[in-house]
Amino acid sequence: MRKKLSDMFFRLNGSDLIPVFFVIASVQGTVIISQFLATFILTPKEMGVIRSLESILSILILVAGIGAQSLVIRDVALTAQPSKQVEVLSHGLLAIGLGCILSISVAWGVSWLLDSKILMLVAACAGLIALSNVVRLVTAYAHGARRVRYIFIPVTALSGFSVCLILVCTFFWGVQGWIVGRHLGELLMLLALLKLFWEIFKFSKHLHITPSSTYNFLKRGLLCNVSLALRMCADVMPILLVTALKVPTDFIAQIGMSVLATQLVILPLAVAAQFMLPRVIASEHMCRAAIELKFRKRMFFFGVIGASLFGITALLGTWMLQSDYDIAFQCGVVLAFTLPFRALILVYGNHAVVKSSYKLTAIVNLIECVVIFVVGSFLYSQWGILGVAAACLIGAVITYVWLRNV
Repeated sequence: MRKKLSDMFFRLNGSDLIPVFFVIASVQGTVIISQFLATFILTPKEMGVIRSLESILSILILVAGIGAQSLVIRDVALTAQPSKQVEVLSHGLLAIGLGCILSISVAWGVSWLLDSKILMLVAACAGLIALSNVVRLVTAYAHGARRVRYIFIPVTALSGFSVCLILVCTFFWGVQGWIVGRHLGELLMLLALLKLFWEIFKFSKHLHITPSSTYNFLKRGLLCNVSLALRMCADVMPILLVTALKVPTDFIAQIGMSVLATQLVILPLAVAAQFMLPRVIASEHMCRAAIELKFRKRMFFFGVIGASLFGITALLGTWMLQSDYDIAFQCGVVLAFTLPFRALILVYGNHAVVKSSYKLTAIVNLIECVVIFVVGSFLYSQWGILGVAAACLIGAVITYVWLRNV
């Protein structure tokens, strides 16, 4: 047993799994951890506002990215020439520049027309949309180029500092402080990444960026982004649904915290999927099916483990704890059953990126969004917030069955 553990440690130490885990968990997990800790500072009503804000922002950030992150990982992994890799990164920067201009313009226009408090806060986060996309794009470049191990320590340290900064700003200025802290955290992360990869600018003189290559990148990115945006919509649809139904913000916080908890549990599996993506792309076609089958089995196994631990924890919280988030614990018991299906959906998402078959996954994700919205609206009238959680489980099962049989 000791020899097996030792061999496993040296295999992990020799690979990029641990650095990839820390980088992706830092970039994507900062806001999740900050929201959990903010529950000790803010009231449930204020947390409901932040959950609605972050749910809309997550979609806008994804839409503004135009699929550049996934394409950069894929295209950078396919070439070993640094100049070509930087050229791919340049295409990605052009794509998200265009996407951010369009997304921010739409956010400002809609907030002006509808005069909604939440949408006005979203419009105030315009800079955050651009900063987050550039940070994710640079980390995607590092991932595809297998250079994550060179940045994971400073990125992880800055992520922890950002969490503290967000919480301090939130403590003093509430929701407005949250927005300021989020901006400052992303800005510091971007400055650190540019410093770490400053040498890539020496290839800027040798870039061959043509209108046709940019158009081709944008076309593929838009197809990818439609699928990713619909996937994101499906993940946050319960929060968007209760917001659209004008549910009191206290109850939005309940379903919001339970959804957030499932995202935190699924985060390590999302990291594993991101870790495997460039390796599956770089593998030979003959070995790819065997690699994907083995990965799918492991993801399902860990999805079941995560669901069991999360479900038991939520069940114990329902029985033993008397707090303002009792309904959140009850929703967590229901949402725990979605985790194995979510794990397998991540695997199929990787397969879509490898095969560039985004149209099918976009259709399936759209169907899941519709199912959650329609079924959730009906079940909410019957069972309240628990009905929305049940609709998420139904949507996840339908998506899994559909993708499995294709």
